[in-house]
Amino acid sequence: MNRIALSSIALLLANVASAQVAEVFNPSEPVVSVVAPLNPSSGVSPAGAPACGGQLFNNGAFVTSTGNGAGGANLSTLQTTSLGMGTLGFGHQAGTANNRVTDDFVVPAGGWTLNCAVFYAYQTGSTTTSTITAVNVRIWNGPPGAMGSSIVFGDTTTNRMSTTAWTNVYRVTEETATDTTRPIMAQTINLGGLNLAAGTYWIDWQTTGSLASGPWAPPISIIGQAVTGNGQQFTGNTSAWAPAVDGGTGTPAQGLPFLLLGPVGTPTLSLSGTSVNFGNVVSGQTGTSTVTLSNTGTASLSITALTAPTAPFALTGGTCGATPITLAPAASCTLIYRFAPSSAGNFSQTFALTSNGGNASFTLQGSGAVPQPAVVPASGAISQFLLALLTLGIAGWAFSRRR
Repeated sequence: MNRIALSSIALLLANVASAQVAEVFNPSEPVVSVVAPLNPSSGVSPAGAPACGGQLFNNGAFVTSTGNGAGGANLSTLQTTSLGMGTLGFGHQAGTANNRVTDDFVVPAGGWTLNCAVFYAYQTGSTTTSTITAVNVRIWNGPPGAMGSSIVFGDTTTNRMSTTAWTNVYRVTEETATDTTRPIMAQTINLGGLNLAAGTYWIDWQTTGSLASGPWAPPISIIGQAVTGNGQQFTGNTSAWAPAVDGGTGTPAQGLPFLLLGPVGTPTLSLSGTSVNFGNVVSGQTGTSTVTLSNTGTASLSITALTAPTAPFALTGGTCGATPITLAPAASCTLIYRFAPSSAGNFSQTFALTSNGGNASFTLQGSGAVPQPAVVPASGAISQFLLALLTLGIAGWAFSRRR
């Protein structure tokens, strides 16, 4: 790539960064360290929140250090020294500023029911009592504002925030690890049981707070990594969406942390049958049969234990493989068993399966049969039989001669 092309890219990134609304690191900012009691709630589902269910999706972490902040709090550290990063948080203020942020997520086959989302924001200078007052949200079936994309849920005016609480995390820099001026709050958003089919979606949101600063959305933070996603920001001063660029590195690939919550589903173990009868198998010969294991539930099934067979039964193949056996919803696999009796008698073995979708068992049974000896005529009977054939032959020859 030539110098002109490199200069053009650098200029483009600089223009994008300058158009953004973000809180950037200021080395001369004084460090404030007020120790606050830790909040036992993570903010994900505090008291009063709707019945959110379990975690369906986590777009990325923002905690970089556990227990090393003021008062034993956790830290979300902007890597100003080691990576030269500069953006503490992206503006997504409502009102006259009209800034928003967005990031994407993928719904797998089978779809999701979304009860809640959890977003994160801080206002510089707040205490650990949240100052966030409202959040509005939209979900798109493509990048917001792009040709062909449309809104499938939400609007820019409805406050969908049900609760807000401190996450026990401070947003800091590598130079200001004890600073307490940026406590990150988690906002639980009521999505009301929204059903989404499989596909790629973008969720965008906007936050209101009671202080003058922000609210600011902290980006995904991973130690040693400047590129953390593909988030975007809409700024009211440009009325356009653009990549979320770090102001220090110019990296146009900052992700934004959020959670999606809903019914996580239940795995269910099902068998093709609870009994397999090989019938009568002659000693020294082999009979085979197949048992099918299926996941008829709505979450991933893990079969962690399966009783091993002993002679005269043996597991000889199939598609399941060794334990642990993992089956997605609606998936199945097979076990092929062999019955090879070496003696007469009735044989039976029961095989137990242990899984997160319930336990089950099935029984293999069969009878060993004694080989039947071949029927051989007695020696006297053989002689008489051969004599009769010889007599018939001589008589036939004599008759043909008389003619």
